[in-house]
Amino acid sequence: MTLSEFRESLRKELFDPADDEARFSDADLDHAIDRALTELSRVVPWTRDATLTTSPDSRLIDLSSLADVWSVEEVEWPTGHYPPRHCTFMVLPTSDGAPGFVFLLVPEAPSAAEPVRVRWGTKHVASESQWTLPEAYTGLLATGAYAYACLAYATPKSDNFRYQDGQQGAGVDTSMVSQAWWEKGRAAREAFEKELAALRQERTQHVRGSVAWTVDDAETGG
Repeated sequence: MTLSEFRESLRKELFDPADDEARFSDADLDHAIDRALTELSRVVPWTRDATLTTSPDSRLIDLSSLADVWSVEEVEWPTGHYPPRHCTFMVLPTSDGAPGFVFLLVPEAPSAAEPVRVRWGTKHVASESQWTLPEAYTGLLATGAYAYACLAYATPKSDNFRYQDGQQGAGVDTSMVSQAWWEKGRAAREAFEKELAALRQERTQHVRGSVAWTVDDAETGG
């Protein structure tokens, strides 16, 4: 799968052939795809393995060498055993909230510089040269992208705000919005959110040994 192939498939779902009469530009559809891909990746990230190195007498594993870490899925230490020895760990965030360190919840800290395998998650890639999303989730991605495309197309079709005495009201008036596009987008968005919620619950039950604490928690023992 490539981005252009997925975009073409999305156009068919939208009944929007790529010609001079197209409602959506490629950029519009790519934006909708990327928005849906971001939300899906937060629930089902692209998982990758990295072998890092422990510091002597420390339970902290620095993740700064990894680019754009969204989550930590599992930690194996010590490595080289069968079955693998997965250990419980804490994720310590950086100042911007991203995972910055892993803290091993083990009785004794590594006594020397030793390899530790970290399985981590990040946003999926959807481009012409790389497509990391498993085929099992392409249908869900299509639902999300369809929703965002429909809603984006409907919104500019009218003034969406109620005004009274020159003041903007608290509500949104969709009476002048293209109702068909609005309803299609809203229904697809609800379906997308429902499936994401189910996947999130399933994922929570299967992620190994992760505990989200702060750096202060780690230093004081919780």
